[in-house]
Amino acid sequence: MNYIASADYQNGEHPKIRVRRFDPKAWEEEQKRKHDAIRNQDSDWNKDWYAEQRSKHNDVADKATGLATGVLVAIIVVPIVICILIIVGVSVGIYCSMKKRPQGGGGAVIHQPPPPPPPPPPPAAPYPGGFTANVQMQV
Repeated sequence: MNYIASADYQNGEHPKIRVRRFDPKAWEEEQKRKHDAIRNQDSDWNKDWYAEQRSKHNDVADKATGLATGVLVAIIVVPIVICILIIVGVSVGIYCSMKKRPQGGGGAVIHQPPPPPPPPPPPAAPYPGGFTANVQMQV
């Protein structure tokens, strides 16, 4: 310590403080002694603690690397896929317009000619009473 304090509070006196002059060489030696004592004590614990901190740092670095990879994929791959889909769509459109084929979503609808009209009714047969009925009913 750099000062020695002695206090006597009897009779309302203030504490008397004697201050030692600062000695930088002694201070450096004291700090070195403290540092060596801390370094030498529980060295296994220190190694374990540092290993644990390094592991935590590596976990965070791995997560950051994974996130950066995902962002990179999203920035580079997604626009390339979109461009490929646009090129395929334009190519199919040009191909279909040149071939004059209808383009449909799930499959092209093939137009068939309309069916032929039904055959005409048979000629009217004479009734037993002598009348000939040639009446057609429309439904």
